[in-house]
Amino acid sequence: MADWDCGDEDEDWFYESITRYNLLRMFDFENTPLHLQLSDAKSICVASRDSSGRNDILELSLPEKLTVPPEQEGLVKSCDFKMKCGGYTKSPLFQMEVLFEKKQVLTSEKNEFGVAIYDLGSEKPGVVSWIGRTLCDLVSPRISYNKGSLVAMVSTDREDLVLMSTDDSRIKESIKWTQGDGNGELIKPEFVSPNAVSLCGMKTGTTPVFDVRSKHTSCCILLGQAEPCDKTWTVASSFLSSPHSDDTADLTKLALVSSLGTVIIYDLRNIQEPVCKGNIDHNMNGSNPPYLLPICVKFCPTKTSTVSVSGLDENVYVCDVTFPELKTIFVHDGHCKHRTANSTLTVSHLWYEDVIISASENTSVHCWQFKVT
Repeated sequence: MADWDCGDEDEDWFYESITRYNLLRMFDFENTPLHLQLSDAKSICVASRDSSGRNDILELSLPEKLTVPPEQEGLVKSCDFKMKCGGYTKSPLFQMEVLFEKKQVLTSEKNEFGVAIYDLGSEKPGVVSWIGRTLCDLVSPRISYNKGSLVAMVSTDREDLVLMSTDDSRIKESIKWTQGDGNGELIKPEFVSPNAVSLCGMKTGTTPVFDVRSKHTSCCILLGQAEPCDKTWTVASSFLSSPHSDDTADLTKLALVSSLGTVIIYDLRNIQEPVCKGNIDHNMNGSNPPYLLPICVKFCPTKTSTVSVSGLDENVYVCDVTFPELKTIFVHDGHCKHRTANSTLTVSHLWYEDVIISASENTSVHCWQFKVT
């Protein structure tokens, strides 16, 4: 994975970037990255796809210059990612969930029951190794981790919410609930607190919040019906903006984002009206990549009034959601400057404090921090 310079045709963009970014590092990976997630305070996991279509999982050390205080940047030389461990998944990857600081990854895999468990180099140094599989009745479930010891799983083929304990990798409970419109709607789970999980209907945007202790729906966001071909909805919570469980930031916000660029922000303490709403002006027509989750939405962990969105087109959009009207405050348009292609699709991103690490299907991975104007 080498970093690269912009070609001659992009010199104007490169020089303009000096005034737009506090930090901009561009890397070219060997395989196509699909999903990025922090594995510990100085490392990330990258799920990717090689030229033969096989999926692998890599754990990489972040560039040292990202992990030290600004006053110490001149004392470190490393500006590159470094391989810690890697390995192939048993089956084609559907979703990856990293258990932060636990050296384990859970994966949902195509046509497989339950979730597979992989070890990040603690059993075999340098190797991501398969530990086993926690079986349940769900096939290729979508999963969410509550930052503690609980994983929620849902699938389109059953009306079950399955809870798994990460302490012993056993199924803890299977709870019946009413699924979407009853017609096999795709559901994306997202924890909004340690004991409450939102269940976003990806076709309609309807999002009940389910309390796993009382086994009742505590509230439900209704957006109305929409034709499946019009848009796909996804959800993100400020509770999961950081992998740490002891954050002091505002953890009550919920973002619903559609593949057409609609962004709606709710405060879960009062869901009668959204606190912010608007549209991102993007370059594609709502199509989604066929792997992992369609759109990546993240709250900034240090400022939950800032939301970032990728997966709409070749860009990453950063938005201010402080006021009722959404405001796009920055657009990272660097992935399409890759020398192998003029157009691409961003597939994943994450916040590392106030730095964004983003990936594109053209194998580019960028670390960047935009200047606040």
